[in-house]
This record gives sequence, structure tokens and C-alpha cells, in this order.
Amino acid sequence: MGDNTGRNPLEKPLTLEELRAVVKPFATPSNARGFFEVSITLVLFFSSLLFAGYVKNYSTLLALCLSIPSGLLLMRIFVLHHDCGHRSLFVAPWLNLWVGRLLALPALTPFDYWRRIHHRHHQNTGKLDALRGDGEVWLYTVEEYATLGFWKKLQYRLYHFPPILFCVGPIYLFMLHYRFWWKAEESRDRRSMLAYNVALFVAIACSLFFVTPEQLLVVYAPAVAVAAIVGVWLFYIQHVFEQAYFAHDTGEHPYNRRDAFVRGSSFYKLPRLLDWVTAGIGYHSIHHVNPSVPSYRLRKCWEATKEFFDETPCFTLRESFKQIGFGLWSTKEQKMVRFS
Repeated sequence: MGDNTGRNPLEKPLTLEELRAVVKPFATPSNARGFFEVSITLVLFFSSLLFAGYVKNYSTLLALCLSIPSGLLLMRIFVLHHDCGHRSLFVAPWLNLWVGRLLALPALTPFDYWRRIHHRHHQNTGKLDALRGDGEVWLYTVEEYATLGFWKKLQYRLYHFPPILFCVGPIYLFMLHYRFWWKAEESRDRRSMLAYNVALFVAIACSLFFVTPEQLLVVYAPAVAVAAIVGVWLFYIQHVFEQAYFAHDTGEHPYNRRDAFVRGSSFYKLPRLLDWVTAGIGYHSIHHVNPSVPSYRLRKCWEATKEFFDETPCFTLRESFKQIGFGLWSTKEQKMVRFS
């Protein structure tokens, strides 16, 4: 793909508007491709559950081990559901809406509520003043943390304790937190969460005509746990790393949306199979520059335009684990730091 701006990409970084123009040709969803991605993923996911259910008759331990591939496929369902929230999986908006709601059932995610908080995440990516609600990793600056009392500091440290942040927290979020519809601040969110939970209850009740409660616990629940853990890890590594980008609205380093999208969203360089399982969400800077690029076009978009994204931090799978433990933003050093 050529330089649509007529400029040498090495001379000066493109503005956000220019970057959007560069990736715009890839923001073209296809109904046929969307149905294929959804169909193949659902077939593989439910086949893996059925196989695990069959294996459970002989070995519960082996059935639990099979929750790993099932969970990875469920996480892929979640990313496709995420695409529907951006109206990028299919051409028709209504098709994105209803397929997204259907995919939300196995993903245990209230679609309409989650779509709204995720749009807020896109609007406020990198804004320190907005990192306090659902859909964000809870972050304080070094200065803010220093002003907290003992119990608040302990709460924050526990939140960022890796086993809680990447294991306990994700499982709680998807299995329990999204069930508490009455805690939502807006009435429309309470309504959508309640409607979703009713639909989820009906879906689970219907499934019990075909499987036992024990099979749900041994086969499906562990898959949800795997999907939740991997999903939260992906979100974390895409935004929270040492040389990330965060800023207040005003101050010495005021917020810049272009830098938040390009420098504050990483490129997670995964092996081809994991890239497919994660539906290309690792090309995260492109996703933030233009969320209308479908997941099945992100890889080609990156390959064609990566010269314009040389500021985007890149991590391999092995390198990404070095980013664990960064819990505070240093406004002085302009980077994430670990607890002292």
C-alpha cells in the first residue's frame, strides 16, 4: 500500500487524521467473511466442549485440561463479540447488534452495557483522569498513590498483585460482577444487564436438558475461567507496560489522543495460531486508530501500514511477561514504574 499522504513516513510522524486515512481502505467489513469467522469459531468451540464432556466419562482431570483450548476459543468468541460492538464484523449495523448479543451469551458478557463502557475506553484511552471505572485497569500516579491512606494503598496493592489481577479478578469479573445489574449507575445499563442475565438464565436452564450440572461445572466453567484470564491479560499488555502513554487533561504533559492511540497501544507479536485465536486484537494501535477495521483485516492492515506505526511498542509472547508488576504511572519519568 502506498503513502496516501504523499510524504516520506520517515520524515515526520503522521497525524491521527493522516493515520486514519492510511488504514481506512481496510475498514471494509464483509458479511460473508463475518459469518465464516463466527461459524468456524462456534463450531470449534462447541465441538471442544462436547469432546471434553465425552472425555469426562473417563477422566475428569483430562476434561479439565481440555478447558484450555475451549477457553481460548471462547476468548475468540469474545473478541468477535467485541467487533460487533464496534459494528465492524458485518456490514449491516443490526446484524452486528444481534450477532453480538448472541455471542455475548457464551462469553458471559452483557453486550449493550459492555459496548458502552468499551466505547468510553476508546474515547478515554490513556487519560489518567478517566481510569477509575469498569472497562479499565485501575491506575494511580506515583503522586496520587503517595497521598492514600494505609487501607487504600493496601487495596490498590492487592488489586495489582499478579495472582489477583490476572486470575481472581478476571474470573470474578465475568462470572459474578456482570451479574450485579443493580449496581450499574445508569438506568439503561441496569435494564440491559438485567435483560442479559434473564437471557443467560434461560440459556443455562435450556442447556440442562442436554447436560448435567456437573458437566457444566467441569467442562464449561473452567473454559470461562481460561477465557477471562487470557482476555484480561491481553487488555493489560495492550495498554499497561513500562513505556506506555498516560496523561492528565492538563499539565506539563497534556493529553494527546494521537500519542495515546499509537504509543499507548501495543503490537502483541504472537505466533500465527495465537494470532488467529485472539482474532488479531494484538494489532491494537491500528484498532484504536480506526475501530472499524474488522479483526479479520487487522493483520493485512498492519503488514501494509506498519511503517507508519514505528512508535508503537512491540512485544513478543516471551517479552510481554516482563511487563508484569508495573502498577504506577510516573508523571516525572513519563513511564510506568513498579511499587517501591
